[in-house]
Amino acid sequence: AIAEELSSYGVKVALLARSKDKLDDVVEKITRPGNEALALKSDLRDKASILSAIIEYKKQFGSLDFLINNAGFGVRRLWQDIPLDMELEMMAVNYLAPVILIRHFLPDMLHRDTGHIVNINSFAGIYSAPYQGAYAASKSALVSYATSLAYELEKTNVHISSVFLGPTDTEFIRSAHDEDWVDNHKKSKLNTTKNVAKVVISTLVNPKESVVVESPLILWAARLTNLNPRLARKLIEKKHAPPKNFSE
Repeated sequence: AIAEELSSYGVKVALLARSKDKLDDVVEKITRPGNEALALKSDLRDKASILSAIIEYKKQFGSLDFLINNAGFGVRRLWQDIPLDMELEMMAVNYLAPVILIRHFLPDMLHRDTGHIVNINSFAGIYSAPYQGAYAASKSALVSYATSLAYELEKTNVHISSVFLGPTDTEFIRSAHDEDWVDNHKKSKLNTTKNVAKVVISTLVNPKESVVVESPLILWAARLTNLNPRLARKLIEKKHAPPKNFSE
């Protein structure tokens, strides 16, 4: 949805992910006279694969005006049911891959004194919900990195934004959670990808360091939970029932 929205404004779009077939479908959909799009296959768990995609991008398009880090995955399980290798992959995709991309494109942005980095983040980066410790750790790492970087970029015309999403109706949320969790959250209405895309465009037009795609009250509630974690756990218990593989 973000790629489609950008393309509608005549922006050249490059998409990077492991599934080339899905990327090709999007490229075919948004490519038209005057609008260029490029699909780059890359395994975001692997530094060499990311660097290869960066080289290919620079050959095709050269400089980059907007970097949108939107890839990510997570699981909702008891800590002992999450393999260590999966936790390491989560950190690689959700945190290290964005950092690699930022470090390779930011110098040119600073040289031109223009550019914008947008990290699509999650409320998990602010408050670690039960059964999602590894995912929350990877997201909070990216929040901290972006917050520090924003300070260093303050006197430049290069911006970095963190867009915080609540539950959003995507393939990601269905793969990361069981059906009961998804059904429970649908009652409180999930975000839509179209709405997220419009928020991203708005952020590019009017840069803000922190953007909330949800009620600001929820963001502050998430922050306040860190002051009294035990009370917070009781308040959110119904929304975060143990996963189906839970056993006493």
